[in-house]
Amino acid sequence: MRVYLGLGSNLGDRGEYLRQARVLLCDSGKIELIQVSGIYETEPWGVTEQPEFWNQVIEIETQLPGLDLLALCQQVENKLGRERQQRWGPRTMDVDILFSEQMSCQSPELTVPHPQIENREFVLAPLREIAPELILPSGKPVREIRGSGKAVRVADTLRRKILDLLAAQPGAYVSGEAVSKKLGMTRAAVWKQIQQLRAAGFVIASKTKQGYRLDSVPLDLDEWVFAGELKTRELGRAFYIFEQLDSTTLWAKESIRQGVRHGLTVMARQQTAGRGRLQRFWHSPRGGLWLTVVICPQLTLADAAKLTLCAGVAAVIAVERHCGLRLGIKWPNDLMWEGKKVAGILAEVAGEWTSLHTLIMSIGINANIPADVFRGELADAVSLQMILGQPQNLNALAAAFLECLENELALLEQAGFEPIRQKWLERSVGLGREVSVWRGNQEFRGRMTGLAADGSLLLQVGQEEVAFVAGEVKMRMETDKKP
Repeated sequence: MRVYLGLGSNLGDRGEYLRQARVLLCDSGKIELIQVSGIYETEPWGVTEQPEFWNQVIEIETQLPGLDLLALCQQVENKLGRERQQRWGPRTMDVDILFSEQMSCQSPELTVPHPQIENREFVLAPLREIAPELILPSGKPVREIRGSGKAVRVADTLRRKILDLLAAQPGAYVSGEAVSKKLGMTRAAVWKQIQQLRAAGFVIASKTKQGYRLDSVPLDLDEWVFAGELKTRELGRAFYIFEQLDSTTLWAKESIRQGVRHGLTVMARQQTAGRGRLQRFWHSPRGGLWLTVVICPQLTLADAAKLTLCAGVAAVIAVERHCGLRLGIKWPNDLMWEGKKVAGILAEVAGEWTSLHTLIMSIGINANIPADVFRGELADAVSLQMILGQPQNLNALAAAFLECLENELALLEQAGFEPIRQKWLERSVGLGREVSVWRGNQEFRGRMTGLAADGSLLLQVGQEEVAFVAGEVKMRMETDKKP
């Protein structure tokens, strides 16, 4: 029978207690260790005034019935000095039976599955690492569930601390001895972390008797680099970066159902099921910026369409500031360069359609994607790297977009749509030109005259000015192919 156990410690040498717990469980002769997750540092649960925990999940094989396995877990806790003086209080070791597809138990002593398994991120984060497809009681795989709190891999914590020490002395060497003393690590452990940082794209020089010097950071998405670039007040202050997701939009939607707050941002280095308007597939290979941010604006549902236009303005300003490249906006949500698409924006209202409480804003920017990707049906797209001749720092670009979006949202909330409308018109690629607008299968040809006060596209068709609402139509320039 396969069983998942959760290990936790927040007293003494936490890592050593976790190691000893694994050893004692295996030495019992009653279990076989199958998988071990990384160690995650997490905030305490229940009683907050205590040290942070180190948590880990292990997968085991055992024939022990539930209550016998519980007894073994409690024996391990007792051998490692566990004292039960306060519920959810500090402990040297905690061993919980979390889940088993073959075990179900409801008794005063033991409940399996653990009743809080889908609420606690300190359990879900290590569980996602070793069993992302495991189906939990809700019927969802672990990879789709986000619990409360935040869990950070301990290796990432050490990594961040080393980078902070090096970044604090730009251009100078920091001795390995100073780093090891500051962080309570051996010199060999510091060297191992430096090697891992180099493998992740950090350029770190080393010199005998002088130490290490941080020379440059990776252009690919990186938690430490992004956090250092971020200048917002709220947007992006809570963020996640994933190697791969089906869709950052879908991940954000699931997070909203679990009660996330304004500003949560999720990014993925690549998406397998990215999508744009009208449920179209959005090609999202590694090298692009695929980002979704949850916003709770002080606006009404009538303003929802304006938010996409607002995000378009923020995006072109961010690209101009970061890259020095002036892009145009094609109504309602495309960023263009010389007739080719560089980025797209998708805004979706979350929850009921009676008022605007939460909106999911997603952007996909073709940033560091090579030219050979843009063939066939992607021939009308282009990347920033192709235009500028060099790759861009995705962390700085993401941070710039969030900063500009925060500024433009504040402007929209405080001054209304008119300032945003003017900025949008200054960057419009179709204003004053002959265009085709499609509503379903019906085509309207005319001259684009501007935007209405509600964000609708205005088109002069013969003697009549017609307004088109975003979401109903798609616009084609004269040089575009018809849909």
